[in-house]
Amino acid sequence: MDGYNGKCFLFGGPYNTYKNRIEDKLRYYYDKLEEKYPNIEINRLTHHEFGRHSHASYLLEEGLKKGLPLEEIYSIIAQRLGDTIEVIKRTYAHLYETESNDKAKNILN
Repeated sequence: MDGYNGKCFLFGGPYNTYKNRIEDKLRYYYDKLEEKYPNIEINRLTHHEFGRHSHASYLLEEGLKKGLPLEEIYSIIAQRLGDTIEVIKRTYAHLYETESNDKAKNILN
């Protein structure tokens, strides 16, 4: 077909090439982090996990900025990601329960 080449893809096999490039970059940066911080265990996420965590964190932060109740934020994220509210709390909300995040600490307590 005119205009298409080996770098174009819609569905199927070529997607894996794109996915593999993302995974290669993530692996590269995880390796660099481990070199720089050899005494710290780095939790390596796949591109899918990285995207989900980023999206959930973004939605959580935006909900907090808008002053929405946490249960409503959890519900929105659960609906968006196709998870339960409990999974959202356990998997993503823990990021906002750290001692270093005073704003979230005040909201969560």
